[in-house]
Amino acid sequence: GLAFAEADVDTVTEVEIVSGKLTLSDYDWMNNGFMETVEKLVIAEGVESEDKTVPSGTAVNAPNLKYLEIHGVEKLESAAIMAHNLETVILPDVKEIGANGLGTFSTSSTTVKMTTVEMPNIESLGNLVFSHQDQLTDLNFPKLTYIGDNCFNACGKLRISVNQIPETGTSPFGKDSSLAEGSVLVVPADVYDSYVEKNGSDSFEGINLEKGAQLTTVSLTINTRSGYTAHSVEDAVQKVIEEGRVEKVSDIYQIRFDGGVIKETDFSYIRENMPDLSTLLIKQNADIKFIDAHGNESYKVPDKAFFNMKNLKM
Repeated sequence: GLAFAEADVDTVTEVEIVSGKLTLSDYDWMNNGFMETVEKLVIAEGVESEDKTVPSGTAVNAPNLKYLEIHGVEKLESAAIMAHNLETVILPDVKEIGANGLGTFSTSSTTVKMTTVEMPNIESLGNLVFSHQDQLTDLNFPKLTYIGDNCFNACGKLRISVNQIPETGTSPFGKDSSLAEGSVLVVPADVYDSYVEKNGSDSFEGINLEKGAQLTTVSLTINTRSGYTAHSVEDAVQKVIEEGRVEKVSDIYQIRFDGGVIKETDFSYIRENMPDLSTLLIKQNADIKFIDAHGNESYKVPDKAFFNMKNLKM
């Protein structure tokens, strides 16, 4: 179980669990034990969670929680996280979120401050998951296949990028599409054309489809900090700089690819902007594909990917 040696749980504001196994009882204790004062919670890569699940009620008593990052978990049960000031949600391995998994339908108690959401492997969003999240603007869900009832009810103007037309529950974007005017679901061009040909318009559940590129993401560990998921290495590096973790690109000494699609342009960016990079790793057993300069997909690193990088250790 969890323990805080010589710590007054009433004063804990940041918690990072870095190793071991979390049982469902541990998650229950977290909510009742110290979550009321916690502002930042990180469950790091390598921590094993029972059933790979965050159970219901894990963060019901968490009024100050603003930053949530959980690795190694594939499911958030219904009403798992109901922290009313949550701003950043990083869930790199989660595939399914149950009803109200990140809030509740009530406008008086729902979380309405989220600005950053990273869930590159999410497949199923339950009912009301993002209800009333009017601060969100862009969401990228390359593997999303299902959106539950009122999932995006009363959100602001949203661009939701996916790779396929998802199945839906009732009114996934709210009754009579309560999303702000101009919200769109962005899909690859071939998916858009196929949908319009079949349905005669680009209207989908009360909002419009928009043509976009195939959505790919790459997950990275940068300077030992995991959890960066972006469309490219360059985008991930910009995140690191914006967060103030490094001042400039040349301060990055280590990169590890943890998953996703790595393009030739990613390697070009590394070669051109990180000539002194000392360590580049590929996570063991990671689900990674490479795309070469001709657009061909393979499981092999492209030729000359690390050309002239004299300080690099693999």
